[in-house]
Amino acid sequence: MQLCAERIEINNEMPEVLQFDHDCLIVLRETLLAKTPEEGCAILIGKKKTSGVFFEKPLWNVRIIWPCGNIWKPGIFDFLGGRQNISNKKNTKKASKENRFFLDPKEQINAQRWARNHDLEVLGSAHSHPIAKDAVPSLKDIELSFNENLMVIVAGSGDVRAWWMSESKPREIRLLNSYLDNA
Repeated sequence: MQLCAERIEINNEMPEVLQFDHDCLIVLRETLLAKTPEEGCAILIGKKKTSGVFFEKPLWNVRIIWPCGNIWKPGIFDFLGGRQNISNKKNTKKASKENRFFLDPKEQINAQRWARNHDLEVLGSAHSHPIAKDAVPSLKDIELSFNENLMVIVAGSGDVRAWWMSESKPREIRLLNSYLDNA
């Protein structure tokens, strides 16, 4: 899901690796799946590193999970015109908070303000697919990606994967959990 307030930033370079500090990955998984059967959602806050010792491309470091309310309701995407109806023709499930999410714009602004005040950045968003086995973008996730952005998906099975979303095709990003990888 596109972060509304971040739409002005269009010079994002896809990170080679998304690193989660300490127990952030555990917190993300538990926080989002706690909302089951509804989709949970959060904002990812951290630092963008231009390169590292082991990586030539950017490494983004998630330091804070900012849980958000899922304020999806019927008609919330009406401002998009016909764009939101493409995947509805292919999806027989009734749209609800169990298969849709919309980050509260007030929480997005609060997260951005907090991150800026702590010398951090909003890196992207995360949400759950509570009944899914695999953490892959849905047709709706792809359809509603207006520009390139980071999306982390947590499946009901516990699978967690990071994606670089674009209008053409999502690309998977390697995950690194510093808490587990340094144990």
